[in-house]
Amino acid sequence: MESVLRLPRLIGVRFQTSPIMLSLALAPMVLIVLFVAILLWVSFQKGTIGTEDTVYTLANYGEILTDPFVYHVVWNTLVFTIATTIVALAIGLPIAWLTERTTIPGKMFVYAIMTLGLLIPGIYTAMGWTLIAHPRIGFLNRWLMSSFGFENGPINIATPIGMGFVQGLSLAALAFILTAQVFRAMNPSLEEAAKIHGMGFFGTLRHVTLPLALPGILAAVIYMLTIGIATFDIPAIIGLGSRIYMLSTFVYLKANPPNSAAPEHGITAAMGTLMIVVAMLLTWWYSQVLRQGHRFEVITGKGYRPALIDGFLAQTRLTLEPQPP
Repeated sequence: MESVLRLPRLIGVRFQTSPIMLSLALAPMVLIVLFVAILLWVSFQKGTIGTEDTVYTLANYGEILTDPFVYHVVWNTLVFTIATTIVALAIGLPIAWLTERTTIPGKMFVYAIMTLGLLIPGIYTAMGWTLIAHPRIGFLNRWLMSSFGFENGPINIATPIGMGFVQGLSLAALAFILTAQVFRAMNPSLEEAAKIHGMGFFGTLRHVTLPLALPGILAAVIYMLTIGIATFDIPAIIGLGSRIYMLSTFVYLKANPPNSAAPEHGITAAMGTLMIVVAMLLTWWYSQVLRQGHRFEVITGKGYRPALIDGFLAQTRLTLEPQPP
């Protein structure tokens, strides 16, 4: 009896945290809290920051909430962000599924191409599409006008949807990277059960595969929504010349006003505070989805082999991927 009572003390393990490791872990959190605190502090100031003319007031938030131009900017950002997310998922998600859940050849080549896509800066993508499809200088539009007699270029990327399309192409590789691991680690038990009970390929994909991958897909969606709200390069290169403003370019305009006017740091800080609130709401939404993760849990043994779709272009028969000897 005594040995049983002393067993927890015998097998107990104490972990000692190094002060250096603890400092490295807490430093980013402290910096983030400090940054948010400074942002809030500046957002309540009107006038030149750090001078005697500074006045503490709520006027910055009142100006943002009552300015019709700000609502127009928010609408442009919303359209741009949704278009970005849809385009990125429409390209990256099917490629991730084909790579991880089928026997399609050349998987390493696909991974190499999609990884290289992450290395292309957005500014170069924006410049390239400006030369291709800008309504005034794009060579594709100029060719269409000269060949078919159009008075104006029929393709216009200098719109929130057009810029969202370009941004979505840039984020397609990121959508692939974020969702490929979800499909790779997915337990195939429910898919096999659906197949045994007569559910077809598309029914299994809709009712089993996508719900199982929902938490991972939603994480990718939230990450790309955040990028769409905060991105600057593509809206600046394509949109500023056509006077189409997003939240990022609006903040840039207020911080760097034309005609040598004084920068409005209080307005930019207030807008940044509201963007942080949006990011927190998106994080809360994701946490609510994670709480429902028990609905997708599968009880199985230690080892299982993922069922891949053999010859996807020719048939939709589920088979097991052959294992190396």
